[in-house]
Amino acid sequence: GITGLVGSGIASVAGVFSGRSRVEKGKIYIGNEPMDLKNIAQAHEKGIYTITERPMVLPCLTLVENICIEEKNFRFGLMFPSKEQKQRVEQVMGELEIPIDCQTPAAELSIFWRHVIEIVRAFYMEARLLILDQISGGYTSQECEYLKQLLIRLKERKTAVLVLDTGYERLASMVDTLLVMRNGRVEAVFENKDWQRETVQRVELGDYQIPDTRKTSFFQDQSETPLLRMEHISGNGFQDLCFHLNRGEILGFWEEEKGICGNLYEILCGQGQIREGRAFLEERPLGLSGGRIHMIRQGIGFVDSWEKGIFPKLTLAENLTISGLDRFSRYLRINQKLERAVLLDLVDQLEIPQGDLKKRIEKLDGNTCFLVTIYRWLLKRTKVIVFHNVLAGSDIIIKDSMLKVINRIHSSDGGGIIFSSNKKELYELCDRVYIL
Repeated sequence: GITGLVGSGIASVAGVFSGRSRVEKGKIYIGNEPMDLKNIAQAHEKGIYTITERPMVLPCLTLVENICIEEKNFRFGLMFPSKEQKQRVEQVMGELEIPIDCQTPAAELSIFWRHVIEIVRAFYMEARLLILDQISGGYTSQECEYLKQLLIRLKERKTAVLVLDTGYERLASMVDTLLVMRNGRVEAVFENKDWQRETVQRVELGDYQIPDTRKTSFFQDQSETPLLRMEHISGNGFQDLCFHLNRGEILGFWEEEKGICGNLYEILCGQGQIREGRAFLEERPLGLSGGRIHMIRQGIGFVDSWEKGIFPKLTLAENLTISGLDRFSRYLRINQKLERAVLLDLVDQLEIPQGDLKKRIEKLDGNTCFLVTIYRWLLKRTKVIVFHNVLAGSDIIIKDSMLKVINRIHSSDGGGIIFSSNKKELYELCDRVYIL
């Protein structure tokens, strides 16, 4: 289920998935198959059916005729619907436990039962994804309960259902997972019905903090080997600290007592004082002393701000490749063809004009500089990138760029750690958050 206040973006989601609206950016996958839905008919061909508040049912036809009217592959005969179609509709109606005679005229049915006809028609047409777009606003409590039971029966038959509704009370009892939208983005995801009306309302209004957390420690019996693990680290400001970072994961740190995150950041930079504990990167011991250069050589990268992360007198291309020269070097010479190929591929991903490659980076905009300071580490194949208050005072364009970077890390075998004083920012960007 997806909920949110009016104007949160729910209508746009329904429009994109139904084929009524075009995707401006990004991709839709059904299973592993990418799709570019141009219209409603194409969405139906892919098995996506959207039911809106206004039923797409012809009152002059019977229930069985409305269900079969969209079928293209039936055998033409003297009668519509054919005997085979009637039999199959009756079978589907029995399977979904619909208590209406197939020959009932649609004109005699209420809005609710016309919606049910559409749901049955989608199931009859072997829908892979059924979208219910704000259909239950006028339902009685009994009709809402019947719809809930019908959705359970669809779920048991492996039909995925996406319910969009601004009414929390109608939606909450019907869905397994609840997404809350605000300002066009998914603001929170709740699983296993662990949500409450007050909590959802606070998220809708943007008035919330990180949810309650539980104290954790490092467990040896994890299903996958962590990318980075810190075991029982004690230093200035904290004691017996344990945490792990999985591959493709973004980890956040926020402090309840001032100074703890700063001390931990110094340790990751190789500049902190450690009394005891040990660290591992890809199961290799990670030395936590020797300064930032030593940490970089072991596979840790750092982004403080774009102003600190660029070489202003060098070109954009030189800024991108300067940290990864070892990748392009052999016998004290640089493989310029390889460097050029990697650069062009990277510039295409960043959507930067090729003409900017030879410009001095100090003449380019802040967003481009920000991307360069981060993608430099990706080009070097750095395993863990540590972000330290990088979005403080930034605009929405740089925040969108940060989301691109996070999506790139999610699809890689590396990971990211974010230190921020902004809890909401951590909650939006991170897979897990540690409160120190």
